[in-house]
Amino acid sequence: MDRVALYKSVLHFANKISLKNNSKPEFKFLCECLFGLLVCCTLVITKIARVISSDKKAFKAAYKRLERNLNQYSLLEIQKKASWKNLKTVSKEDIIAIDLGDITKPYSEKMENISKVVDGSDGHKIKNGYWLLGGVAINITSQKKTPLPIELEIFSSSEINFSSENGKIKCLLEKIFILWNKKHLRTGQLSLWIEGQIVKY
Repeated sequence: MDRVALYKSVLHFANKISLKNNSKPEFKFLCECLFGLLVCCTLVITKIARVISSDKKAFKAAYKRLERNLNQYSLLEIQKKASWKNLKTVSKEDIIAIDLGDITKPYSEKMENISKVVDGSDGHKIKNGYWLLGGVAINITSQKKTPLPIELEIFSSSEINFSSENGKIKCLLEKIFILWNKKHLRTGQLSLWIEGQIVKY
């Protein structure tokens, strides 16, 4: 897909998940972040700024704009809306898979609540970083088996209110189950894939 077509797709997606009270600068910030992440597959601001810039002068302006907007805007509410929209399409035939991941920061020592994680992509070595807790929905009987993102949360075992990984997973399951039943206006059961087993919740 060329960049023009990709950016149009990003605009279409951003329009779906953006909030009604989002300002134009905030919406532009969302689109630039999504486009940059898709093209360069990194969270590094300088690389995202290069992707959305045409020359050196434009790069400096883009970098300053991204840095300023990162301190001014929060994408958390937009993430919640995107999760809610996806969750509304989940049926009892879908399986929700819960999985732990990690973000490693091997050279960082003073980042807020940084803790030790197991780097699954590097021989399960112990490094500095943060844990990820994700949930996706998939219908294994459907021909289209594309996972549907439901939730993604970053957490640290150094947080004051952290109890355990199982506690985090339980909170996520309760959140998904409550929102799912709220949408369908009834009680029901969801199939969950946890640690290699399918369980009913």
